[in-house]
Amino acid sequence: ADLDGVSLAALSESPIDPEATLLGSDGVRYLCRGGCLLFVGPSGVGKSTSSAQQDILWALGRPAFGIVPARALRIVTVQAENDTGDLIYMAKGIMDALELDRDARGIVDANTRYLSHNQSTGGAFLAFLERVLQAHRPDLLRIDPLMAYAGGDLTKPETIAAFCRNGLNPLATRHGCGMVV
Repeated sequence: ADLDGVSLAALSESPIDPEATLLGSDGVRYLCRGGCLLFVGPSGVGKSTSSAQQDILWALGRPAFGIVPARALRIVTVQAENDTGDLIYMAKGIMDALELDRDARGIVDANTRYLSHNQSTGGAFLAFLERVLQAHRPDLLRIDPLMAYAGGDLTKPETIAAFCRNGLNPLATRHGCGMVV
């Protein structure tokens, strides 16, 4: 760790790197490289479906629910809740409703990957994510849901600290991606 740090005066004169912003525009920065964002809601309200819609639109460089991507993003989602039929139903419904033409569908095909993974939790899952990030080099990694992968009781601060702070955050920083969990 840099023990000298940086002063607020120096920071006030520094430019913000526009390449670091993944989600946001016009000075509003929702998610940057190395950062994590929690997407929270009760079971059954449509988090997975709205996530798929975000992924499709952000992969095209279009806004989703008022959040503008910096450009077309490469997105990988690792998920444990939806079977193949659910994923087909969501993708088809969203892409048909958005009336995406062949070219747009080709961009979505190139910029998105969904991996269904039910084999690991905790440290083993973090090792799996390391391989995913090395293989795909996404701008954005989505993990759906946190409780399937954390490997412990999410009401315990030590579980959250070990998995999120000491696991996910270093991965996001090391690979220069943003994460939506």
